[in-house]
Amino acid sequence: MSILKLDQTINVLNDMNSTKESWNVVVRVLRLWFVQDFMKQKIPFSLEMVLQDEQGVRIHASVRRTLIYKFQSQIYEGHVYSIQSFSVTSNLGSYRTTKHAYKINFQYGTKLNAFLSAGEVDNAVISIEFAKVKFFRDNIYVQNCIDCTRVEYNVLTEEALLLKKRMLETMDSPSQRLSQLCESSKQTHEDEFLHSTARNTIAGLKDCREVNTFIVLVTIKHVVDDNDLWYKVQLRVINDIDSTTFMLFDREASSLLSKSCAEMFESHDKNENLLNEFAEILEKNVLFKVDSKMDKGFRANL
Repeated sequence: MSILKLDQTINVLNDMNSTKESWNVVVRVLRLWFVQDFMKQKIPFSLEMVLQDEQGVRIHASVRRTLIYKFQSQIYEGHVYSIQSFSVTSNLGSYRTTKHAYKINFQYGTKLNAFLSAGEVDNAVISIEFAKVKFFRDNIYVQNCIDCTRVEYNVLTEEALLLKKRMLETMDSPSQRLSQLCESSKQTHEDEFLHSTARNTIAGLKDCREVNTFIVLVTIKHVVDDNDLWYKVQLRVINDIDSTTFMLFDREASSLLSKSCAEMFESHDKNENLLNEFAEILEKNVLFKVDSKMDKGFRANL
């Protein structure tokens, strides 16, 4: 789930036209339904909706069949969203749900950001339950658990009201409070790699379509020789059924080889032979912590 930055320009539906695609609207989904395909009854023809902004202006929006899989689990009737990067076309046809001259068509790159709730913006208290707290490069992150984490905005419990009162008295931000968790609560390196982080395989990483972190056990087979890439090391790795390339930047390479990438490539001999440090890691089984990024591959860390 994304959070809309308050400094972004928000357009009103009355201004909507087909001259550009860089619109950013905040709307409530008044009605949401599937249009059935009578020739292929198991597959909907489209996902249709009626949207309304804060001025009460309504517009029709459509998601074509090939994109239903992408948006059907992200948008719900009655909820409020900001919608960006969509196309605008004339509102034609014999059946029109609104009087607006245009309608919205979702594209693959359309961004849909959900609002948790309405209410107070300043000093709002957000309750996050059944989530994971992770430590990465000395920073603290809160990560959701699939189908389990619950997020509530502007909660009015006794604990939330006391927290809001303390915030107003001290002017400290919640993120600063979070970063001051005691050292004893931090995970050890061993716990992070062996117990608390999800495991995956190379094949699973390639099929992954979410932003997540995994532990992967692989065998290092080869170091990719590329003198132009002095700031990183590329390793060809395998497991029982697949192979891929992991990219290590200076921090990770130093951890594995006790030298920075620049130092290693400076000492690379003219006969293109592998350094001793490289040779020592070949054929070794290593646990990597891999950051998987949607549609952008993955990056390995030690």
